[in-house]
Amino acid sequence: MEPHAIPYTADDRHIAWLWRDPWLLAGLAVCLGAVVAPLWASALLPFMDLPQHLAVVRVLHSMGDSWYGVAHYHAIDLTRTQYLLYYFAVDGLTYLMPLEIANRVVLSLYAIGLPLSLIAYLRAHHRDPALALLAAPLVYNTFLFMGFANYVTAFPLVFWALALLQRSLDQFSWRRVLGLTLVTLALFYSHAQAFVLYGALAGLTVLLGARGWQPKHWWRQALHIAPSILLLLLWMSRSLILAGQEEWQAGHGGRNVTDTTVRFEPLLERLTQIPQQILQAYPDEGDERVLFGLLTILALVFLARQGDVELGEGPRARLRAQVPRFLFAAALAAYLLSPISYKWIWPIS
Repeated sequence: MEPHAIPYTADDRHIAWLWRDPWLLAGLAVCLGAVVAPLWASALLPFMDLPQHLAVVRVLHSMGDSWYGVAHYHAIDLTRTQYLLYYFAVDGLTYLMPLEIANRVVLSLYAIGLPLSLIAYLRAHHRDPALALLAAPLVYNTFLFMGFANYVTAFPLVFWALALLQRSLDQFSWRRVLGLTLVTLALFYSHAQAFVLYGALAGLTVLLGARGWQPKHWWRQALHIAPSILLLLLWMSRSLILAGQEEWQAGHGGRNVTDTTVRFEPLLERLTQIPQQILQAYPDEGDERVLFGLLTILALVFLARQGDVELGEGPRARLRAQVPRFLFAAALAAYLLSPISYKWIWPIS
């Protein structure tokens, strides 16, 4: 280890390790304040689909309120959607505060949760947690401005679940598996697409990150995803996700029905659109400034900070140490090879 290198271990159970890294603590405080402040700075939030989601929460919250009268026009079937985490979180807070304020609280939790979940993931893999600060500018992404509130709340849960999975592979305990099961259930009830991506990355993590290839090294940890998979199958059977064209049209009354075909984009176009897919959210040149800032911070992190990744002995240990690189490659492949849309689901990639 270099004289000033920082060992990044996953052993600390409490937040005390952060006080030993004052520069990271200061940067984290600035970033968390910066990502939350815009959510409270305006009378209205400029997120396209957000009013629709708030209307759903109002129906859930006021179903028994005769003043609203929504029970005359709506029925609740919780098996046909998996967007329930965001809806129920805002609904629960609405008992304590106005609906619109409750929504800002939940979005604020997402905003601070994204960098914090990256810290958990990086520490679980013995990487420099300062890299998590790069997630802060990406809190305000294309999908948030589209108003995909359920989808963006799934982002932190993906990284928290992957971090918990790696920790359980390093040191098994049933308590960790239970915690991982609850986080995975929350992920499924945020967005099925994010859950499916997690399932693929979790499988790769188990394959490469366990202490051996045999099932005895990972079968107990793998049990955490079983309840969510059962719920996924239930949702697929109850929704129209598997319906053919005729059933698909009948389920919507024959009106405003998208095509059931799977649509792909050209591979070269998919590659060139990566910056736009992530950052095309501002009406001016703000996207380019954010991208330039991210690259600058990345360069400073690599220049100013040092750290060790202990590879261990033997090929298996060295393979386990490279899990984040394999997961990055798998996520990039998923982006390049997945379709852009299927039925009403867009943008899948």
